[in-house]
Amino acid sequence: MIFAASILAEIVLGQELGSAHYNTYCLQPWNFEERWRDDSTGGWPRFNEQPTYQPGFRLHGGTGVWGKQTWNMIDGGYIQFSMDTSYASNGVNNNLYLTTPNSYQFENQIYCDVQRDGYDNNENCLELDLVEHNGNCRSHLGVHTWPDHDGGCDRGGCFGQANISGKRTFRMTFNSEGGFSLKYQKDDHKTWHTLHLTDHISGGGRDWTDAKARIKQQMENNGFLIHSSQWEGWVPTDNAADPAFDSTHCTKNEGLSNSYFDIWNVVVHGAIVQNIEGSNPPHCTQTVIDILNSDETQLNLQKVYTSTPPELGSPVGDTPSDELPAPSQSVEESDSSDDSSDSSDDSKDGKKHKGGKGKPKKHGKGPKKPKDQDDDEETTDDDSVALTTVTNTLADLDMDALEFLTAALKAEEENTDLAGCGQVNDFCLMGGCCGGNHCENFHCVGNGRL
Repeated sequence: MIFAASILAEIVLGQELGSAHYNTYCLQPWNFEERWRDDSTGGWPRFNEQPTYQPGFRLHGGTGVWGKQTWNMIDGGYIQFSMDTSYASNGVNNNLYLTTPNSYQFENQIYCDVQRDGYDNNENCLELDLVEHNGNCRSHLGVHTWPDHDGGCDRGGCFGQANISGKRTFRMTFNSEGGFSLKYQKDDHKTWHTLHLTDHISGGGRDWTDAKARIKQQMENNGFLIHSSQWEGWVPTDNAADPAFDSTHCTKNEGLSNSYFDIWNVVVHGAIVQNIEGSNPPHCTQTVIDILNSDETQLNLQKVYTSTPPELGSPVGDTPSDELPAPSQSVEESDSSDDSSDSSDDSKDGKKHKGGKGKPKKHGKGPKKPKDQDDDEETTDDDSVALTTVTNTLADLDMDALEFLTAALKAEEENTDLAGCGQVNDFCLMGGCCGGNHCENFHCVGNGRL
């Protein structure tokens, strides 16, 4: 796949944009792709996984995925996602984080984070860790705005931690200065809890005001790219001053090769800054937006997570077909704080974070790029099934491809019987879902299967 950065016409400076002008996007599996995998640990990503069959992914063993666009969420924008770590092993780092690649890095698929060489160039960029989890028992929020060890939100990071396990939904909302609040709902509860920055916020003549300004500048210029990965190395334990580390739910000691976690229903309220051509994410439906804006449990999105059609986009590719047990319901965990404040701006100075989190070095510099497929390579069985399915469908319906596309889009908009992939409004177009692209992974049903 050829990557090209396209700056959309709708994007202007964040201070001119504002939340009122943002769109709400319901990201689909094809808005992510595999970045690396460690075969020695059985590493692989899989998309549209049970038990929800919602748009998302499961990461098993050592592996990582990244998104196909960067986002500006300054001044009222947010990112939200649900996560289940019930089957993650102790000592394994499972995460979702954001980085700010410049246009050259983005166009050339050069992976960057704060621990790598450079200063907003080479392989270096700002990094914001929404959650780095220790198996199923401890969450870490980390901010890394400067690629040095001179204090404040540097490579060591300013951070906060909480004891969280099982299934939960996170939402990070940004203010106009680059500050943010990170909240989470446990399982299917309605109460939002706040995960605060508590440690290593100021130092070396730099404080949270400086960090916010740099977050704002990088988000407006480059946008945030979404990443998720699982690897063995640094994990949060008792690094933060408060709350104390609770190992009650650190019960699975089976290593990286037997660890997996799920992320689904990734929503971004913001504007696209850089985008891979042909991968435009779809807008959320009004039903989804109503739940996002309500006081309901956000896991209710599982029942209605639908989207309007994207302009163009590629469906996810083939994924492993072997099955794993579905994640269980979460166990109640300790609250991270009784404070209901919505902002990290009130965080207090604390202890210095000793040492980095040690992203795995063995994966080398930059991402593992997808293998190019030879033009004269034989058509795969799945491709043959998809082609045959579409051909037969057009013949049965006595219409050409354009007429079929128009009918499919209309049916999807009106939610007629043409939608039949096990997800509301998810019609099977050109073999993308039920036409040979691992139907079992999409929970396809007979109704309207093409």
